[in-house]
Amino acid sequence: MSLRLWMLSSSLVITSGLLLGRLPSSSLQTFFPQEESHTIKQSPIIVALSKPDSDNNFIFNTDWQFYLINSMKNKAILSFLLLLSTSITFAQDGKFKLGLRFAPSLSSINVQDLSEKDDLAFSGSSSGLRFSAGLSGDFYFGRNYSFYTGVWYSVMKSGIKAEYTNPISKNKSNAESITNLQYLQIPVALKLFTNEVAPDVKLYFVVGGTAGIKIQEKKVSYKDETNSFIEPALGKGYSFGDVGLLLGAGAEYRLGESTTVFGGFSYNRGLLNVPSAKGPLGAGKNSAELYDLSLNQISLEMGIKF
Repeated sequence: MSLRLWMLSSSLVITSGLLLGRLPSSSLQTFFPQEESHTIKQSPIIVALSKPDSDNNFIFNTDWQFYLINSMKNKAILSFLLLLSTSITFAQDGKFKLGLRFAPSLSSINVQDLSEKDDLAFSGSSSGLRFSAGLSGDFYFGRNYSFYTGVWYSVMKSGIKAEYTNPISKNKSNAESITNLQYLQIPVALKLFTNEVAPDVKLYFVVGGTAGIKIQEKKVSYKDETNSFIEPALGKGYSFGDVGLLLGAGAEYRLGESTTVFGGFSYNRGLLNVPSAKGPLGAGKNSAELYDLSLNQISLEMGIKF
């Protein structure tokens, strides 16, 4: 059991490093002590390989290599492989279930106006329907408890509006930028199950968070009637990632010995100011001086676990 917990915690450290684009050397030394290591320059993304001895104790020796990956595609593939390899270890004891998840989502935008000008006001655009899909995994460590994680591809709407009031004529003009943000997300949460509330039916509750990295930024629309803003270059309006609070609840129904379907709701509240320094509406100064923008996502999720 201790070996499995070690593999799970190690996988999480590396996968988080893959998502956030950096893995502190102190974390590596904690989870992967070594005599010698070899490094390759150009990227902070690190994947470490090792092998167990006859007693299932992991040996770290001079044959270790650190492989550094620049490509976002490789980051996604490696995150998936790390989750899958840890999943197989737990699945051997029947304490892991891998699932497919699809979740139509309502994206909403929170904007706090920080501008000191009385003639300029910022606000969020209207909510929009988007979606999230990917793999989910439950690592059971008790009858009614599991560690919940996965790899999700999520699309979220982001938008910000500005209203300018001419101080002399009092005429109003508007600017608005709407963008689709695509994230690779990893949930890290505790899932709690009830006993059966009906034959083969259990309720579940999720408490945790998400870590995501932006993989693409697509402009939906941009207009500026004020002639006061600078349209950012493609892909430069938002920062590289986000961190969120994840809450959820739902029910699952066991179809057979190893197959379960589930459905429920989840709420992902963004905790970071996601615009870049230039921002989706640039005004020649750091966007953080003008507005604070965070993203929320309410999802109707459904799927199947094996």
